Amino acid sequence: MDKSQYILSELHQYFKLVSAVSDKYPFDYVVCDDDKKPKFFIDVKYYASSVEEKDSIGWLKRDIDSVQMPNVPIIVLRIAKDTQIEFGIATYKEYGHFVYNKNINWRPLDADGVKWLNIQLEAKRMRIKLLPEPYWRVIKKIQLNSTMLVEAEIVYLRMMQKEREYIMKTKFPMDDQERFNRLIHGTPENEYPKDELDEAILKEVQRYYPSASVKSSLLLFETEMLDFRNYKDKQCKTGKIKIKYPDKRSEEIKIESYYYPNFRYIKNNPQIMLDGIESIFVSDTMIFNTYQPLSTLNV
Repeated sequence: MDKSQYILSELHQYFKLVSAVSDKYPFDYVVCDDDKKPKFFIDVKYYASSVEEKDSIGWLKRDIDSVQMPNVPIIVLRIAKDTQIEFGIATYKEYGHFVYNKNINWRPLDADGVKWLNIQLEAKRMRIKLLPEPYWRVIKKIQLNSTMLVEAEIVYLRMMQKEREYIMKTKFPMDDQERFNRLIHGTPENEYPKDELDEAILKEVQRYYPSASVKSSLLLFETEMLDFRNYKDKQCKTGKIKIKYPDKRSEEIKIESYYYPNFRYIKNNPQIMLDGIESIFVSDTMIFNTYQPLSTLNV
């Protein structure tokens, strides 16, 4: 049995869905979850010297920078001369960027080690952590209701800016009844930031979907960012809006509608809604820099 067969047989003892990685990624193995989606990658390293081991982060960065990586951790398997296998978490993604462990916590590949790994990965997935302020966003969802169910949504993000007064308008102080109402029903829509761009997009959509309504929320925590992974399971229709300013300048922004396959656009024409939006006139020349399509959020 060669080394690769030996390693794979050892991995199969602890991970149900493990296989060799295709040429698409510069790693050796991938472990998938029950839905056959990548849970983490495994990179095998045979360290011939302590110098090579110290440069482990260097080679890992080079490997990751060479491809478009999904949002999953990288586990390193270290093979000693006596064929003892150890592993550690080398890197994971946070706020759209990879975080590298300079000092990898090595564990033996055994039942206790795998139990520790699962606890660490679950903790990173479930933790509620406040995002750095530059990542805070207002989430705008325009719901297109063809039935009582929300079958499609236009989703985009806006950046809060104090200088433009694009900020929350929460009223204080609150009595106990008001706090209770907000706990049950959430923050009233009229307290979220709104400007002429939001109003113009909604008005244009309502030309085709009169019952369309907007629902705002805040993107402040890491768990809220991860919620957007669900949109990857939906189909996406993309269009463009041209923003025109008083000085006759114009800029284009991308607008995206996420929907399930059974959704039917009006007149069974998926082009009519997004392609029908051609231009919006605004007076604020800073608006373009505050708009972010959902697809650009790295989760």
